[in-house]
Amino acid sequence: MQENFAKTLNRALITTLMIIVGAIVLLIPAIWNGFPHVYSDTGAYLATAFEGKIPLGRPTGYGMFIRYTAIGNSLWSTIFIQALLFSGLLWRALKIALPMAKTWQVFPIVILVAGVTTGANWYTGQLMPDVFTGLVILTFYLLLFDQALNSFAKIGLSFLAYVFCFSHYSHMALLLAMSMVFLVWNVWLLIRKKAPSFSIFSLAWTVTPALLAILSFYYVNYSNDLGWRMTRSSHVFTMAKLSESGMLKEYLDETCEEMNWALCPYADELPKSAAAFIWNGDSPFKKTGYWDNSRPQYDSLIADFFSRPKYLGWYVKDGAVSTFEQLFELSVAEGLTPYNENSSPYKFFERAMPDKIPAYLGTVQFDRLLSFDKEKLILQAVMIISALILLFGLFWGRKRLNSQLLTLSVIALFAYVMNAAITGALANVYSRLQARIAWLIPFAAVLLAWAIISEMRKGKLL
Repeated sequence: MQENFAKTLNRALITTLMIIVGAIVLLIPAIWNGFPHVYSDTGAYLATAFEGKIPLGRPTGYGMFIRYTAIGNSLWSTIFIQALLFSGLLWRALKIALPMAKTWQVFPIVILVAGVTTGANWYTGQLMPDVFTGLVILTFYLLLFDQALNSFAKIGLSFLAYVFCFSHYSHMALLLAMSMVFLVWNVWLLIRKKAPSFSIFSLAWTVTPALLAILSFYYVNYSNDLGWRMTRSSHVFTMAKLSESGMLKEYLDETCEEMNWALCPYADELPKSAAAFIWNGDSPFKKTGYWDNSRPQYDSLIADFFSRPKYLGWYVKDGAVSTFEQLFELSVAEGLTPYNENSSPYKFFERAMPDKIPAYLGTVQFDRLLSFDKEKLILQAVMIISALILLFGLFWGRKRLNSQLLTLSVIALFAYVMNAAITGALANVYSRLQARIAWLIPFAAVLLAWAIISEMRKGKLL
């Protein structure tokens, strides 16, 4: 009895130590920076966390996460918890997908390849919800395929999935999309009278967090007298997408004589990018009501736009093209530029946390423009190699490798494509939105490569 207890304690200590070390490795860029990295949206999330403000174009979930993890108002504790979640979920997914391997041997390789060479460590130490994009997929995988989970563990994982979904609209959409795909797959297996890969009822653990996040989006707006709606900004981002694609210009040229839309006088001034439409100081968006006041007019225009088959077909076609483009839009630490005295993050610190201004001014990020050209090349090379490993593993090793590992590989691929569709087709093509989930592919590839090499050594695979 004592010997078994000692072994269990020893394993627990090793696991804890490895997860903590993994978290510290993931935070090296932030430690080097001297402060958690910030992005242009960080100020809005911090204002939600510490001033109770409801952001115009973002959900409140990540701001609440910051508030409850910033122990003693320390933003370091927030990114450390982010890193622990990343490291811990990686460890557990590795253990389930590769049960025959010694986890402590494979884990350092996983952290190096999936966490460092892909640039995931730059997202982990950043005050942004992007770190959660891939983690919502790991919770999805564990909830469906980790047979060792008891009810309390499933509740805990589902709660994490809810936090991740409540932090960003795309995370909620991603989890729902993955759940629907695997529901259809399981039903297909049942129709063909084959054994399903998991219980259909277990999908309740993955769908519920997404549905609760949707209710939370509505409730936050309703409770703050902003109406019973999920988001205050969908009309803006949709219009920006239409402007970027050129569809809005043609639509206005065709309908302005009849409909007299507020945007009609600016049909020839529409920005060529979605970001410019929303953020440029002289954008037609700012001249036609801005965020809240533009809603009635924009909602009417969008409804009429999609009621016309010509434009609906154009939008679907453009969405498919944008999805394909987004698949290959990869970079490292996109948007980590200096945010000076006129930026949203600086203004928040100046207004609400002036004691952090000296540390913020002393950061590497504030001091100079960083270049990630070499890191981008490394990421692209890792992604190509990983894709080749996945193809080999899925087609040649499907009869030799365990189903949990193959399923993880399929989930990683599906999630990567789904994320491209959700962000590229519904928002805009932007490398940050795809790079934040790219690490899932190398993660699955490392585990496949380990399993393939192990099987080759046994002479079983080829």
